[in-house]
Amino acid sequence: MAIQLTMLVAVLTLFASLYFIFRKAGITGWHAFVPIVNIYKTLQITGRPRIWLLFMFIPVVGFLFVIITLLDLLYVFGLRRFYHFVLGLVFGVFMLPAIAFIPTFKYEGQRHKINHQSPFLREWFEAIILALVFVVAYVKPFWFETYNIPSQSMEATLLEGDFITVSKFNYGPRLPISPIAIPFMQSFGNGKSYYDGLLLDYFRLPGVSSISRGDVVVFNYPVPDDEPIDRKLNYIKRCVALPGDTFKIANKMVFVNGNELPLPQHAQLSYMAGLNTERKPEYFAENGLGYPTPISSLRLYNFFITPPDAEKLKKLPVVDSVWMSIYKPGTGTIEVLTHDTEYDWNLDNFGPIIIPKKGTAVALNEGNIVLYKRIIEQYEHNTLQVNGPYIKINGQNVSSYTFKQDYYFMMGDNRDRSSDSRVWGFVPEDHIVGKAWFIWLSKDNEGAFRYDRFFKMIK
Repeated sequence: MAIQLTMLVAVLTLFASLYFIFRKAGITGWHAFVPIVNIYKTLQITGRPRIWLLFMFIPVVGFLFVIITLLDLLYVFGLRRFYHFVLGLVFGVFMLPAIAFIPTFKYEGQRHKINHQSPFLREWFEAIILALVFVVAYVKPFWFETYNIPSQSMEATLLEGDFITVSKFNYGPRLPISPIAIPFMQSFGNGKSYYDGLLLDYFRLPGVSSISRGDVVVFNYPVPDDEPIDRKLNYIKRCVALPGDTFKIANKMVFVNGNELPLPQHAQLSYMAGLNTERKPEYFAENGLGYPTPISSLRLYNFFITPPDAEKLKKLPVVDSVWMSIYKPGTGTIEVLTHDTEYDWNLDNFGPIIIPKKGTAVALNEGNIVLYKRIIEQYEHNTLQVNGPYIKINGQNVSSYTFKQDYYFMMGDNRDRSSDSRVWGFVPEDHIVGKAWFIWLSKDNEGAFRYDRFFKMIK
């Protein structure tokens, strides 16, 4: 209620400010209270083309025209120093009361008619600042963002040290949820880089496509729960199942709606290799198989490699046997989504489970509530009580639940080195950031550039 009241006071103050600004400029004051007309008259005051009125209503783009028009208002009322420019960028429309109520600020005519020349360097400096504002307020939230691959969970599709470009317009740009924040900073040391006193509801603009199976997707890590969605860590995985799909893993192989999902081209799995003689890890690196981990001796190794590389490993003269490292079916582990050994699920044998879809209902019972508990409580903001076979949501006894948004199942291509949906659960639609597009830069652990990966498309 306090936020709504504050916003109402702010809107009324701004309308009143426009009333007195118009009167100062020789325009009838009541135009300030008529939507669209007040914008048209503001453009008339500044001398900008009337076509800008249409540009201001173009989603996302219009924001930039509003900023420039505001700076124009400051300019035509005599606020032309550099610090006025900065104040306009920082405080935006809240500069209007100063123009309206300080008598020394007088209207001097349309911008192009004012005989004033700013220093050359200042004009360039202001242009650079506007460009940064363009990136912070326009490009980064709505179009593209860069992201550094920090781990091995997507190898060998993406390598640690790859810098990728993420497209936000594919799935539709998500509007900021914590809009007041330090630009370019997801966190600030041990403190917050954002103000959590004003948090907006989730809203996404239309995109050019929807998420498809096999897309490499960047999203906000679903945990922890005490941070705004857009302030959580960025994660990157491959979408393997869509809302409404029936998902299952059997001996590491993924099945969606009963059909086996092919492994991504560069997906890595865990293999064990027994040798007939001792060899150091460097031996395998020289044969293009990376540095495996010795197990108990230099005659037993654990590899994370692609299936074609596993075939190559089998052909080495020192190798006696190679087998895939797999959790046995029917062996439950607490590390997976259920966190319950009564479910006989593990990382390699998981499900079947239906991926939650907006508007669809699922029957609830004491056996399966563990699968959907987090969705109901944390992502869809309900209270949940479970007492044996009795389940209450928001104080009401229920036997089913209807989901409020879509969910996705994400996995890393390096499946045996990936913390993903098998462990922490489904990714809600409101956590989706964008589609991984291409690698624009890549450096190895020594800091050397991997030129062959520059501008490589992500598949």
